Amino acid sequence: MNEIKTSILTREVMDKNFLIIDSSLPLINCVKKMSNKYEACLVVKDGNFFGVLGKDDILRGFMYSKNKDTRIEDIKIKKNFEVVNPRTDIYETLLLMKKNDVDFIVVKDSKKFIGLITKREITEIEPLLFENLNRTT
Repeated sequence: MNEIKTSILTREVMDKNFLIIDSSLPLINCVKKMSNKYEACLVVKDGNFFGVLGKDDILRGFMYSKNKDTRIEDIKIKKNFEVVNPRTDIYETLLLMKKNDVDFIVVKDSKKFIGLITKREITEIEPLLFENLNRTT
């Protein structure tokens, strides 16, 4: 496989203004906090990283629970994600997303979460990455 480097690093693409939400919150509170500002948020439980919650997870949570008091920890959230460091080439990040079939990449520097990347952020920066990826894999 050809290794393509873009010279675009994850730290340049990641969303630095992401939301961290406690898993004990009701879904309705999460919707209010996310509004239209966030595609996803990091979820913590008892102070530890628990998973990633996307807008589609919230919608499914409401559809299946039909209870406005349902808590985040009571719905299925994404625990299938990858973690990269901020110096990873964005093409490598995309390969990781495709290989492991994940929609979210958590960016972590040492022990601190510093960003979140979705496929949307990548395609907004470099739409041809998907096309190149399909040709090389």
